[in-house]
Amino acid sequence: MKDEIKWMSVRLLLVMVMLVMLLWRGIDDVSMSSAFFILAFIVVLTLFRKRHPEAYQKDERTVKLGAYGTAWSWMLTFVFVALLYWADYTKLVTMPAGAALGLVFFFMTVTMIAFRWYYLRKGDV
Repeated sequence: MKDEIKWMSVRLLLVMVMLVMLLWRGIDDVSMSSAFFILAFIVVLTLFRKRHPEAYQKDERTVKLGAYGTAWSWMLTFVFVALLYWADYTKLVTMPAGAALGLVFFFMTVTMIAFRWYYLRKGDV
């Protein structure tokens, strides 16, 4: 029951973000496509959680492996940020701050998912 309340609040937060975005920007192509993406994400998340509830069962092992994967993701992200700094310092790549932050966010998300998947498949660490 506690998890269901948590996920319902996440869904409600996403809908509120969508509504604020629509009110702030007005209704145009970009805001409508973003709103559609948010609603589709909520529907897919809900359907997946209903079909595969065993995938969201937590125990000590999964919590430990998730934390281990997250730690490795952080370490790899620090290396990535250092490489971005080096590339900017040597003028190999010049990019605005928003693009750099987007790259770091995307890199961290992908590596966190990848490491978590790897350690859950591998077993105990």
